[in-house]
Amino acid sequence: MKTAIIVVLVGFITMGMTMASVLSSQKTKSFEKPGACPRETPGSVQNSVVQCSGDESCPKKKKCCTLRHIRMCVAPSPHHFKMADSPVEDGPALYKHD
Repeated sequence: MKTAIIVVLVGFITMGMTMASVLSSQKTKSFEKPGACPRETPGSVQNSVVQCSGDESCPKKKKCCTLRHIRMCVAPSPHHFKMADSPVEDGPALYKHD
């Protein structure tokens, strides 16, 4: 009888620890909001810079982007950009549209 109670208690403790671990890992997973970080243009940095660690730390639909070496919350661009493989004819290309 005592052995059965101990086995049941150990089972409940193990299940509780497993559930806590799963719930904890789900909370720490970052998520990405829709849209893309805007291309950087001269003078695009705002006066009040909000530091962020990921999209989840930005309010509403804003994304956490790196502009001028600062991670800040900005309104997303509807276009997805990536680094260009080669320069374009009219000048160096930093980004190209997918």
